[in-house]
This record gives sequence, structure tokens and C-alpha cells, in this order.
Amino acid sequence: VFPIRGSQADEGIAMVQQLRVVQGLQLLAVFYEQGYADPSAVDTIVQACNSTGFGVLASVSYNSTHFTSDVIGVNVTLGQMLGQVSPFVPQAIVIIAREQLGAEVVVASRQVPSMVKSFFGVLSVSDIEGFSMRLGNNTAGVLLSQIVPFPADPVGSTFSSKYLSALAAAAPPSPASMEGYLLGRVVASVFQQLKCSQAVSSAALSEASYLRCCALAVDELTIGPFLNNSC
Repeated sequence: VFPIRGSQADEGIAMVQQLRVVQGLQLLAVFYEQGYADPSAVDTIVQACNSTGFGVLASVSYNSTHFTSDVIGVNVTLGQMLGQVSPFVPQAIVIIAREQLGAEVVVASRQVPSMVKSFFGVLSVSDIEGFSMRLGNNTAGVLLSQIVPFPADPVGSTFSSKYLSALAAAAPPSPASMEGYLLGRVVASVFQQLKCSQAVSSAALSEASYLRCCALAVDELTIGPFLNNSC
């Protein structure tokens, strides 16, 4: 997996920019799981929303079995929470949660008429395959911080279109195969940075990544920048 940024806060800032600037959305809600989401990341996301003109409709936390928010009250179920948030018609929802809860929020939201077309920006998913399976047919409009856009949803993406074209005829799109395709493209880009006289080695590849290219452009995706003190 190639995370596009190095922390939940940085991933959140990048996701907010994607939803606000690229998608042109204006109203957003934030769902986060206590004990999993970094509290400072949630604050950073809200600040990023404010600085980009994103209206934050609700900031909802989840603890064990219940949701809590100043807008929806305390200790409510998922259904009750969506029933109270949906009248505000959030155009996007940023989710920082484990795979099971994140998928449950997406799938349940798709059953609410006012949220059928909402975008979902999901951060820090570790089990991408498991998350994908839990979503089922509800992948449209789902953006993952590790891989944008979702493998089976090209949404006008040059990278996704090339990935889908590269798949074997009988192979279904999946996060794992997209990661492999992205890895191959990244490695090929790094090799292009090597000097003609250089032998291929881990040291030469590291030098090409850190010192000469700093960041790699794979179609519209940017991988990096690579820092040799924190990679």
C-alpha cells in the first residue's frame, strides 16, 4: 500500500482538499471511532474544512456500540444517528474508523434517500480487501486515502482506466491488484531516474527516490514526497 500522506491528520487534509477543491463539495460530516482515530487528526480535519470553506454539519464519535454528537445527542444507534444527520444532507462524509464500522456507515448511509449520492472519504484502512468485501456493491463515490479512486470506479481517472485496461480479461478489479499495478508503475518510474551507467541496486534506487525525484507522478496520482529521515 502506498499511503498518500504519512498520518491520519495529513491524510485527512489531503482528503478534505480532494472533496472540496476537486469534487467541489460544500457540506461535510465527520465520523470517527474513539480509540482508533487520533483526536488531533479530527481537530486538524475540522480546521482544514474551515480553512477551505467546507461547512462541517456534524462531528460524530463512536464508542463500542453508540454514536455521540452535539447535533444528534448521546448514545444513539447507527440508524438513529443517520436519521438525525440526513436532514442536513451531507455531500461528503469523512470516516476514521476500523474497516467493519466504516463499511457499516457507508452501506447504511446508502439506504437513506438524501445520502444516496454522498461521497465518502475513508482514512487509514489497513485491511483494504476486507473493507472492499464488506462494501459489496456500495463502492461508488468511496475514496480511500491509500488508493484514490476505488479500483472498480474509474470516475474519469486516467490511472484507473489504465489499471482496468491492464487487468486480465477474467480478473475482477480489486484493491490488491490495483496496489500491484501501482507498485509496478512506481518501480518503473524510479528505474527511469537511474543514471545509464548505474548498476541496479537498493542503494541506487534509494538515491533515485530520495535525492533526484523526491515525488513521483503516476498519471494524476502523486506518490511522495519521499523523505529519507521519515520514510
